[in-house]
Amino acid sequence: MKLKAPWLPVRPRFRAVRVKPLTLLLGMAGLCTCALAQKQVQALEQAPAPEQFQKQPQEKPLDMSSPEVPPVKLKNSRLLLESLPGEVRSVLPTFLSGDLVTGRPELDTTIDGHAELRRADTIIRADRMDYYQPGDLAKARGNVHLNRRGNVYEGEALELKVESFEGFFNQPRYRFLKNGAYGEASRADFFDSQHAIIQNATYSTCQRRPGPSWMPDWILRATSLDIDEENDVGVAKNAVMTFKGVTTPALPSVSFPLGEKRKSGLLPPVSWAFEPKVFTFSYDPEKARSLLAEGGYHDLHLSLKMSNNEFNRLQASVIQQNLRAVGITLDVRTYEFATLYADVLKGNFQLYTLQWVGGSVADPDILRRVFHSSQVPPSGFNRGFFSDPRAD
Repeated sequence: MKLKAPWLPVRPRFRAVRVKPLTLLLGMAGLCTCALAQKQVQALEQAPAPEQFQKQPQEKPLDMSSPEVPPVKLKNSRLLLESLPGEVRSVLPTFLSGDLVTGRPELDTTIDGHAELRRADTIIRADRMDYYQPGDLAKARGNVHLNRRGNVYEGEALELKVESFEGFFNQPRYRFLKNGAYGEASRADFFDSQHAIIQNATYSTCQRRPGPSWMPDWILRATSLDIDEENDVGVAKNAVMTFKGVTTPALPSVSFPLGEKRKSGLLPPVSWAFEPKVFTFSYDPEKARSLLAEGGYHDLHLSLKMSNNEFNRLQASVIQQNLRAVGITLDVRTYEFATLYADVLKGNFQLYTLQWVGGSVADPDILRRVFHSSQVPPSGFNRGFFSDPRAD
């Protein structure tokens, strides 16, 4: 006979027990009571059950292969884990693996071949890795792959304090989970899990399409990128942007969101005066057409003045296309910068484009100089001649 569990043969043992007469009598009474109860139960089982307790016909089990049953949809994500509280992270184990693992307990470990270190939401893979446990320092060489909460860096050499996420990565290629942005650089310095500076970097969110001749529609190049995931903003220093093959003049500094959030004003999120909880406009062409119709604006024609460099020409074509979608015809006029600026200062325009550059938008006083009624040219930057006592 095949048994489902390891049974040990044990010879039963019997032991004589002396029972007092009163105890025996009570035991017999108990047996009689049990017999009576058993007869009552048998009678109840043979009697018809009340209607509300009668057994209902069993439903046919659901056929998951039936076309009427919608398939279960799973969403793929490179995010390893949700964010963990500090008290949990501090007690999580570190897993090391590879082809050949040597070391000294509680001191250091060397891994040769398919080296991997895994802790919570962080994975490091490389051809070779040295891990120094007292300092929580990992040194990885050759085909290094670093994944921290879905943000991926790849390159040839990494030194990193795993828990505090302090260290550097030489010549990395990177891709960010939140917005799909990617690029490459000469070096990335990590200050913690939320802040990094990437040197001599490129940055774009244009996703690659098939074909050997593909190029991104736009790409940003900068001597450094300051990545601030805590405030969801990036700042590029000494940056140029190439759009459709045309490169802009160099900008001392330019900020951009790291996620899908729209900018809510002139002040960047790194400013102490930045206020995120303000009204923002969503992109809604249908609502725009409805509001124009309510206001009685039909076949509206506007003119846009801008300088005559190639980047502005491409920018104007995008603006034309967006306005055409809501029923507005835009006439684009290009000028030498001196002529354009003179018209702007005089208020001789319907629409114009200029750029804010450098650190001029970091100080909240820029709002006074741009919107106060006393700051119209030549006194200040209120080039739109805006006037409202509430704003003043």
